[in-house]
Amino acid sequence: MQFAIHKRLSDIPLSSAAWDQLVEDSGIGGVFLRHAWIHTWWQHLAGNKELFFITIHSKGDIVGFAPLMLDRSRTLRFIADENSDYLGFVIRAGDTAVTGHLMKFLAAQKSWRVLHLRNLPRAESNGQLKAACEAAGLIPWRNYSVVAPYLALSTDRAKAEKLLNKYSVRRAERQLTDQGELRYEVFSETQHTDELWNDFTAQHIKRCRADHRKSPFEEPNYAAFLRAIFDAPDLRDALHFSAVLLNGRAVAYHLGFISNQRLLWYKPSFDTSLTKGSPGIVLIRCLANYALEHNLTELDFTIGAEPFKERFSNGVRYVDTYRIHRSRLRYLRDAGYWRTRAWIKTLIKGKK
Repeated sequence: MQFAIHKRLSDIPLSSAAWDQLVEDSGIGGVFLRHAWIHTWWQHLAGNKELFFITIHSKGDIVGFAPLMLDRSRTLRFIADENSDYLGFVIRAGDTAVTGHLMKFLAAQKSWRVLHLRNLPRAESNGQLKAACEAAGLIPWRNYSVVAPYLALSTDRAKAEKLLNKYSVRRAERQLTDQGELRYEVFSETQHTDELWNDFTAQHIKRCRADHRKSPFEEPNYAAFLRAIFDAPDLRDALHFSAVLLNGRAVAYHLGFISNQRLLWYKPSFDTSLTKGSPGIVLIRCLANYALEHNLTELDFTIGAEPFKERFSNGVRYVDTYRIHRSRLRYLRDAGYWRTRAWIKTLIKGKK
């Protein structure tokens, strides 16, 4: 088995189709590891990061890759880790030996100080990663975990339908129908116009300001990145852009993705000027019903423990972040720092 490090995306010997096929075969990450997502993110948001993309070769073929980048602190990270909910090494599912070889290769590279692997869906492969690190003489530790609630549809359809038809949910919808015609629309590619995009982003900015926070769409580079994703031809099969319309006017939008037979929650917005009804609740109900009608397995709310996700979910997965060190001394210093930081945050939260 051989490995090659690429410092420019244009040097990676993979077509977009071959790249995306490897992602599909790996069973992880989905849209957040696809060719168009990583290339678009790198173009708009890489900043001063250095590409450290590793292709994995066996018998003359590329059998996987590690989509990594090196930041100014010499921390090796997944590309786009701040904007992607699920990440990982792209290795064919079940091919456990590759992870071991990859970690030994990484251990031999002297350019990085710490390996920070963010947003790894917890699975048996995480245990394999830990064992592979230890076999390579590296010291891994789980830095923190976040929850990713979901509404299971195929395995628990009855419970899902019960959640979606609760009185409070039906009341929220009725409060809107009392004001006029209510409908849900999934926009086709031909409807992806500047006017529609501008209305969505303006609504998102207004909603965030009402919550006294800044919308990411107010950051020019991020706005350009997501607009490019919106327009990307190679992601047309995954992009899912929809709205709840009241009397023809969008009172809620959702920009998400269909990936691995799941409808992924990514960027919602809703009209904060409505005095009656809850367009956000109606949006969730519409998304879940769409997923049911199209035989998707889940409405995946992705990472984050917001109260509304708990209200509409019937399952939860855990997503881990690992930090991997070369020496025990660095590990002890790093773990001490992060644990002290977590303790202080808990203390502050308890005083509020």
